[in-house]
Amino acid sequence: MCPPPQTRNATAEIKKAPLPSRRRKDGLIRFAKDNTSQGGEDGILQAIYDCLGDGPRTVVDVGAWDGVHLSNTHSLLVPDASTWRGFLIEADASKCEKLRALHEPLGNVCVEAFVSCEDDARKLPAILGKHSCPWSVDLLSIDVDGVDYWLWRDFLESGRAAKVVVIEFNPSMPDDLHYVPPRADAQRHGASLAALCALGEAYDYFLVETTLFNAVFADAATRALLVERGLVPADASRYDLHETTMGTQLYQLYDGTLKVHGTKKLLWHRKPIDERKLQVLGEAERLFPFAPGGTSTEKKPRRPKRRKRRRSPETKPRAAPYAAYALAALFVASLVVHRRR
Repeated sequence: MCPPPQTRNATAEIKKAPLPSRRRKDGLIRFAKDNTSQGGEDGILQAIYDCLGDGPRTVVDVGAWDGVHLSNTHSLLVPDASTWRGFLIEADASKCEKLRALHEPLGNVCVEAFVSCEDDARKLPAILGKHSCPWSVDLLSIDVDGVDYWLWRDFLESGRAAKVVVIEFNPSMPDDLHYVPPRADAQRHGASLAALCALGEAYDYFLVETTLFNAVFADAATRALLVERGLVPADASRYDLHETTMGTQLYQLYDGTLKVHGTKKLLWHRKPIDERKLQVLGEAERLFPFAPGGTSTEKKPRRPKRRKRRRSPETKPRAAPYAAYALAALFVASLVVHRRR
């Protein structure tokens, strides 16, 4: 029974209900820890390489910044310079100067370069080749805020290999969305996790963990070892290793109003999403189309127009032989005249 009019709520009540999560916490995420990284990558990578054992190792860091700020490689390269050798690439001149000051005394290679996904001479394989980077490396880290997908794809298509790959994905995209950004240096879209998983699996790389912004992939042999040592669940899919916590969803009200659910700001611009600017219908148009009383805005289906049937050339009536008719008429008339004479 409806409450009396004076007790009805004049505004909507909107709350966020808890959702069950499939996110597994029994994998590499257990070791998440930050020294310079952003989402626990330092601890995750340390756990992986502790499992892989000792030995000289090589890392390629694309988008290395100053080598410290939100770095996935600082904790490997700087404390253990005798084990790790780095090839670090940064496009910003001022950041690259700081990068050199930190890493060149350690024997690491620092390259000031803009890595392109369009110009073959500036693609990642070409840059690595110019600086004598080994064909196979232990870690590839890509964080360029946009075309990360294409830089990894170029790396893979060149035949180069890495045991482990840490690559940024767009955390606002849902896990069932396969989104590959345009191959264009000027675009800043980011790829979805599903698209990166599909690319990796095409070259036998498999998702082993995610953090807030990064996906961690391992080649088949490395993943098998991590599973054997109990660091990665054998049956974990990307739905088990990630959940979209920064997504923005739209839902519709019966009158056509659009509402925002989830993250209500532009993550990289730090501006709120204004629901008023998202509306497709104006205030006057927002009517429930099936309301009683003749307010329905639903259009009645039109009857399809009948097409005129075209006759084939064989069935078209032939033009009347008017000349023959005229001659016959003249002939009959001449006979009549002749008889009357």
